[in-house]
Amino acid sequence: VAAAAVAAVAAAAAETATAAATASNWVTGEVTEPIAVVCSRWGADPHSRGSYSYVSVGASGDDYDEIGRPEPSSGGRLLFAGEHTCKEHPDTVGGAMLTGWRAARHALHIMTGEPGELFDEVFALADPEDLNEEDEDEEESDSEDDDEEIDEDGNRVGGKRGRKKEEKLRVKKERKEKVKKEKGEKRRRGRRIDDDEEEEGPEDDEHARERARRKLEEEALARVENLRREATEATVGKEEVKRVLRLMADAPMVDKENPKANKPLAVDTMDAFVALMADLETVSGRRAFVVAALEQVPGQQRSEWALRRDGLTGLTKWLTEVSIKESGKELTLLMLQLLLTLPADYKVLRSSGIAKIMQLRFATHPKPDVRLMARRCAHRWTQVQ
Repeated sequence: VAAAAVAAVAAAAAETATAAATASNWVTGEVTEPIAVVCSRWGADPHSRGSYSYVSVGASGDDYDEIGRPEPSSGGRLLFAGEHTCKEHPDTVGGAMLTGWRAARHALHIMTGEPGELFDEVFALADPEDLNEEDEDEEESDSEDDDEEIDEDGNRVGGKRGRKKEEKLRVKKERKEKVKKEKGEKRRRGRRIDDDEEEEGPEDDEHARERARRKLEEEALARVENLRREATEATVGKEEVKRVLRLMADAPMVDKENPKANKPLAVDTMDAFVALMADLETVSGRRAFVVAALEQVPGQQRSEWALRRDGLTGLTKWLTEVSIKESGKELTLLMLQLLLTLPADYKVLRSSGIAKIMQLRFATHPKPDVRLMARRCAHRWTQVQ
């Protein structure tokens, strides 16, 4: 709530500054003092007592996005923030901080009049132009001569505004029915229920045996896959590790406390290191490569490899392919640690797709330490932007 209030005040200040954006105090580095600051006492409020948001029956995560959407009637200048507007990290201080940064970036985008869309791949933001168009459409509909009428019950019927409202309600209803239908289909597939069966009530022995048989088949396939993976790691993986170690045998360990004392790798060694990445297919080989990048490649060459020599693109591919099970946990943590050492160049981050992969695969990862490391990456990228 406090974050939302501060964001709203900042947006109000942004509205007053927009008229002189090209030669404003913002451009010269002098930021106007806020006209007011409102801070709630969440823990002492008798109506909340420190409570937090939760998804009630009939609600969904999309409601968080709806609550956090900029107010259209303000032209996108009334912004909201707080854990209750963050479906990725609800009920947390981190969610409140992230949405506060999100609102601040949105306000800066409006104040500076920057062209193009906002860079925000951790959270989806409404584009200010879309909000302005929606606001203009509403003003146009108000100004035009409408042919709506009032029926006997006092309801508006016909007319442009009435038809527009009916269309919105129809689309909203269809969307809810689609979500409900998809949830029902997923539930039926998970419980192996035929279309002509009742979802409630006891299942007969035949369906129970079928479920047990399929479970045994899945477990057998998983064991075979594990054996195949272990055999590959013991042969191909061992050879890939040897290739990495032989290449970096003469490279010293980097001094993390005194980076200026590190000497760059020889050009031919660095070129071979960059080319080697595309040849590594096993978890063992990729793990050895990432460890070498962290401990033996100086920071400047590491940054050049990531930003200018497709290193970040390669990491994105590896993060897409790594298993979310225990076998891929160590490699995942090492790659995320490597990402934290790289410059947060938002253009490269955007073109490589790394931010999207981070949200889709690791924001809800089953391993808590992987989720924590992914959030650290997202926080760092958000702060820079």
